[in-house]
Amino acid sequence: MNRLIYTVTLLLFCSLLSAQQRAIGTWQAHFPYSIGNQIEDAEDRIYCASTLAIFYIDKEDNSMQTLNKANGLSDVGIKKIKYSASAKTLIVAYENSNIDLLVDGENMYNLPDIKNKITSSSKNINDIFVYGNFAYLSTDIGIAVLDLVKREIKSTYVIGNNGGNVVVNGVVINNGKIFAATAEGVKIAPLNSPNLQNYTFWTLQTSGFSPQLSDFIGRSQNTVFASMHDSIFRYDGSTWNLAYTKAAWDVKALKTNGNVLSVCLWNDTNGANNRTILALSDDGSFVETNYTKSFKPNDIMISGSTTWIADAWEGVLKYSSPSVTPEHFAPNGPVSNGVFNMAIANGVTYLAAGGTDPSYSDYRNNRDGLVFYKDQNWKAYTLYNYAQLYSYADFLSVAHNPITNKVYYASFQGGLAELDLNNNSISTYDSSNSPIRPVAGTKVFRVTAVCVDALGNTWMSNANSPRPLIVLKPDGTWKSFNVPYSFNSTRKMIAVDGNIWMCNRPGNIVVYNPGEDIDDESDDQYRSLGSGTGSGGLPNNSAWSIVEDKNGDVWVGTDEGIGTFYCASSLFTSNGCDADKIKVDRDGYIGYLFGTESVKAIAVDGANRKWVGTGNGVWLISADGKKELLRFTKDNSPLPSNFITDIKVNDENGEVFIGTENGLVSYQGDAIKGGEKKGVALVYPNPVEPSYTGPIAIKGLVDDAYVKITDASGVLVFQGKANGGQMIWDGKGYTGNRVKSGVYIVYSATELGKEKSVAKIVLLN
Repeated sequence: MNRLIYTVTLLLFCSLLSAQQRAIGTWQAHFPYSIGNQIEDAEDRIYCASTLAIFYIDKEDNSMQTLNKANGLSDVGIKKIKYSASAKTLIVAYENSNIDLLVDGENMYNLPDIKNKITSSSKNINDIFVYGNFAYLSTDIGIAVLDLVKREIKSTYVIGNNGGNVVVNGVVINNGKIFAATAEGVKIAPLNSPNLQNYTFWTLQTSGFSPQLSDFIGRSQNTVFASMHDSIFRYDGSTWNLAYTKAAWDVKALKTNGNVLSVCLWNDTNGANNRTILALSDDGSFVETNYTKSFKPNDIMISGSTTWIADAWEGVLKYSSPSVTPEHFAPNGPVSNGVFNMAIANGVTYLAAGGTDPSYSDYRNNRDGLVFYKDQNWKAYTLYNYAQLYSYADFLSVAHNPITNKVYYASFQGGLAELDLNNNSISTYDSSNSPIRPVAGTKVFRVTAVCVDALGNTWMSNANSPRPLIVLKPDGTWKSFNVPYSFNSTRKMIAVDGNIWMCNRPGNIVVYNPGEDIDDESDDQYRSLGSGTGSGGLPNNSAWSIVEDKNGDVWVGTDEGIGTFYCASSLFTSNGCDADKIKVDRDGYIGYLFGTESVKAIAVDGANRKWVGTGNGVWLISADGKKELLRFTKDNSPLPSNFITDIKVNDENGEVFIGTENGLVSYQGDAIKGGEKKGVALVYPNPVEPSYTGPIAIKGLVDDAYVKITDASGVLVFQGKANGGQMIWDGKGYTGNRVKSGVYIVYSATELGKEKSVAKIVLLN
């Protein structure tokens, strides 16, 4: 009997594990690891940093692990990384001057001292130089010396002329002297000076080149080198001498590993895309090296015969020789930080990674292509593999058509792109094969939003077009419409009960009803919704987001909160329909729901609760909007930014995808879509081990089911109501204590007592 129970529960565990990968309340970062900015050699590891995250390569087995705000890092916006072999510490400096120390490859410590320092000046950390157990931090106000053993700032050097602040771009120590590349030129001081905090102990060294900004500084062959724009200078002990120059090429990195000096150079003049790498030879000359693969090097590390390159496109490239094909390293992730709009269908998340300014007049030139997340992996169809996507940039909206099984991406520059999931083919549409028209006098096709109605019609907004509303019918035919309201573009678009709702710029909502026959325009109806009684009743005239909830109500996010249309089906009746502004009690203050927030995104989960995104983070509120359930910001969660661009919920597993201006994360929610009929109830984790104290999830329930849990003898220990199709139990009884070891029976039923289902939970103490 015991073996039978264990077998059953193991099967339940495996089934649930495949459907729900993470514990409830946990986060996952979806950051691009292919954008390699910096690289560090840490003995048995190679660390590579992008703006948002780090990954490392195990030199022995080539395995990769990621470090991000969801699993250890304290922040985003990585400015510099540096490894200290003496202290066995990886130093991570952020754009806000926050610092993390990863000690022995596993212990993380946060040092917010510089970040928290109150000053009117910029505190940027521009570079890090390691000397013994100390790290010299080059900042916008001077030099900070970090004790890596005590994990504290030991001292600061303010070395600007007359004792003022000065931007320091880099520091090196060589032959008992400390060199600082500053905005005033290279400054030198004896390392054993009694008071390096005193600017008078520092000498401006100008011999050989003018006292202006020095970009990078490094050392090799017992010599110090400094770069300025397209030139590299060598210090001979008294004078700076020109060692290398390449007109119009910019030095991107000057890197020392041991006694090896290497340089990355770029040339983007007149649209060129030229890259090269220099290495300092034994005779003191710089030798240019050509590599087999097209690359965009941001940083380089030469170790013996191996060259490691942090590449802006490829993550990390490992060359055993310049003439051979390199090994490529980059954990799976999206190709950029861009998140403008998302859609989820059949467990797949589709991402429109482009963008534009709030006025919908400026390009971002994001060319990430058709991006999607399936089976825990990010993939993309890009212009590099599909020539027809060459002119398609800044995808702003995406929608899946369940009737045709096609996904449509709206491009702010190219038109409409179609991904046919039946055969994985790509088609594109513009004026050559559709009613989509360009901006007058240009070849720019601005399709800004797309949605699909219940009949499989794909609707889109064609900005700056004479007939800006277009439909692609399931049979492949097209029709465009002359909307009797002026607007420049559509921010969001949804289909509700046959009506097409459009959030438009400059801000009004236009609702279109096609009547009985799409092709017959004589029965078409339009209504414009804004603020004011009888005119829509919205909080204001700037609408950013719109969603239909599980009751058929339409929630609209504006610059001054949320308006809810409980009467959406009556919009075109004689009585019309105005939005309601929900009143809420916030600490005794009665106000309108999010009345002081610009609501950029609203999503509905399996329990009909609303996830709301603003410029100040994310909220989860109750189904009626009157109760705040959760609040996330970048200060209390892995959110990379408080500015939210979009939110979507995977109803199949409760995962909440949250797009920000700095990238994408997901939160494992506790609500999933419920079924209408009895299903198999699944439990995770099962068995519940003694060490596990987290939530126990029971899924596969009838929508909003009532759940009872009893012990083997039938004694009731817990009861509650599911969030959609999932119930959460903390493993405790009515006394508030963890229940005893044993087998527990789960009963679920609708409010009327129908559709019962049973599961077993093995709980161990």
